[in-house]
Amino acid sequence: MKRPPRQAKAALLNGAFLRRITLVSVLIGGCAMLLFQLAVNQGFSLAYARTITVTALVVAQAGYLLNSRHLSSFSLHPKLLFTNLIAWLSIALLALLQLGFVYTPFMQSSFGTEPLQLVHWGWALLGAICIMLVIELEKKLLW
Repeated sequence: MKRPPRQAKAALLNGAFLRRITLVSVLIGGCAMLLFQLAVNQGFSLAYARTITVTALVVAQAGYLLNSRHLSSFSLHPKLLFTNLIAWLSIALLALLQLGFVYTPFMQSSFGTEPLQLVHWGWALLGAICIMLVIELEKKLLW
């Protein structure tokens, strides 16, 4: 509400937003594919690798939610990070749904998932943190 409205003839997505969308898509998709390949190369089942991949996508999207609170300024400052209760409630709900997706027998049989070891949650979290830091760096350099 503090920004003036955009011009009526201006594009909805300018070059900076298209660049951000492309960057985030490549980072999140690339991270998920990298973790999938890493799991397969380490001999995990296809179902397990898929579960890691979906988990990485979910965790990275939750991380990007925190990044996108401020499109052109640093989002990860402790004073700003915890100011949006709805975002944190959404992340908590997303985490509960993801835990159900990974660990409940009904979801495992429905979606072909397997329970993840704690270390593989760490893989997904590490990927999300790396993505968050790259986005913050992009903000610093290009906005």
